[in-house]
Amino acid sequence: MIPLLIVDDEIASVKILQKFIPFKEYNLELIGIAGNGSDALKYLNSSNPPEIIITDMNMPVMDGISFLQFLIDCHPEIQVIVISGYYNYEYTHAAIKANVYDYLLKPIDRKKLSAVLQSCCESIHNNKKLNILQ
Repeated sequence: MIPLLIVDDEIASVKILQKFIPFKEYNLELIGIAGNGSDALKYLNSSNPPEIIITDMNMPVMDGISFLQFLIDCHPEIQVIVISGYYNYEYTHAAIKANVYDYLLKPIDRKKLSAVLQSCCESIHNNKKLNILQ
């Protein structure tokens, strides 16, 4: 199972993500939901840390930009997919600097999300195979 964390302060967006994500198909395990980057930090050093994080950018307490910067500095191995209702330079620039896996705009397109998750999961599996071979 690939542990997945959702970070979004909008309950409606979280519910849509939970409905749209093909958990069983891609062998994903939802390990938690956090309302902001600060709340998400507790999952990063848990016994089952996320390998994929789906995060919003516009959140209270610790926004997506600060959260992405923390991930760059402390957990660059985690694959991050940004889902945002905003297409602005500051957010996209932060996402590029953080080397996020993809940046999707709300409203969430089920097919795009599924394709990105499939690609992300394949990348994780391929990296694990390479690490075993080394």
